[in-house]
Amino acid sequence: MQPCGLRKKPLFLKDKNNQNKDVKTGQRTRFSGDSDDLGSTATPKPTVTEDQEPSGQKDLIKPSSAHQQGTFSCVGSTESLSIMSFTGKYQLQSQENFEPFMKALGLPDEQIQKGKDLKSITEIVQDGKHFKVTVTTGSKVIHNEFTIGQEYDMELMTGEKAKAIVQMEGDNKLIGTAKGVQSVTELNGDTITNTMTIGDITCKRISKRI
Repeated sequence: MQPCGLRKKPLFLKDKNNQNKDVKTGQRTRFSGDSDDLGSTATPKPTVTEDQEPSGQKDLIKPSSAHQQGTFSCVGSTESLSIMSFTGKYQLQSQENFEPFMKALGLPDEQIQKGKDLKSITEIVQDGKHFKVTVTTGSKVIHNEFTIGQEYDMELMTGEKAKAIVQMEGDNKLIGTAKGVQSVTELNGDTITNTMTIGDITCKRISKRI
């Protein structure tokens, strides 16, 4: 308790701007809630440098270098680009000009009659530019293996061997020539169309994936 008639000397006085002022030093002293010269009571936020950003926050704010360059890497994504592949088994569905074409190749009539109604199976295994093709018609099996753009010995329907080169047009068409016969094999979805031409005779065979 203070003695009567005595007042405790204040430590701070208000200046003309209504700011707290230390009695001894004369310097302004700010307390929480004091207003500044413009009348604002907002407390300035401390400046945070890039190196002081909390761990993890920096990565959330800043885009990755891959994103800045316009490229994206999706970790764990199962989506991939679709690439046309010939790999599969195909069964003959229909054919045109089979008999005249086989006669032009030199096959005997007996063999032509046996083969014209058979639904041959063509199996293709593609590994990039390398192909393995096996055609089974009844008991007769013809096997060819080649690389795009490289010469190889092609086995013909007659059983003969002939030098051939197969080229690829786009990603769904194979074009080859052997012993005067031009062969174009085109894949569209699950359908393969093989068009063979010798002279002015064209044979067209359509097969579907099974």
